[in-house]
Amino acid sequence: QKTARLVAERLGIDPARALVTFQSRFGREEWLRPYTDETLRALPAQGVKRVIPEGRTQCGLCSRLRRGALYRHAREHGFTRIALGHHRDDIVETLFLNLFFGGRMKSMPPKLLSEDGRHVVIRPLAYVPEREIERYARARTFPVIPCRLCGSQDNLQRVAVKKMLADWERDFPGRTETIFSAMRSVATSHLADPAAFDF
Repeated sequence: QKTARLVAERLGIDPARALVTFQSRFGREEWLRPYTDETLRALPAQGVKRVIPEGRTQCGLCSRLRRGALYRHAREHGFTRIALGHHRDDIVETLFLNLFFGGRMKSMPPKLLSEDGRHVVIRPLAYVPEREIERYARARTFPVIPCRLCGSQDNLQRVAVKKMLADWERDFPGRTETIFSAMRSVATSHLADPAAFDF
């Protein structure tokens, strides 16, 4: 609570208008409360509509907050590299999310320079299929740290895209790898981006 109050003061936010909630939980034991997912679900009933529009998921907000916290922590401690755990399937899913719902040919690269040039984001698992990570985690009996927000909300577009890819993979084995290979062999001259070519 003290840290949240100090952050709010530094950002010029009235601490009385800020909420402190907790997302990650270790195992199935009771964790610090209040939980983020329960708090966000309760806000609309209290008349709060500006955090997340009704019928939308919390993914965008959560992602922005998490990314901001990571960059801030890296900056404050002098870190120049930020390693994220996205795997191959995450990257392919993000391609289709941007394609279907954002109208963009865009995903998550294995290595990315931040907009301000201060940090390099790396994704060491970018070339690894999710099933291989799951198999390794089971073999090593790694504990699962659940998040009751990710994958548990209504209207979750990523779940629909994941199911689409799983269906394709079942009917056409190797299709996900083929799509990922295509992402590494882009012929921009055969697309229609006017920023790249004078079409």
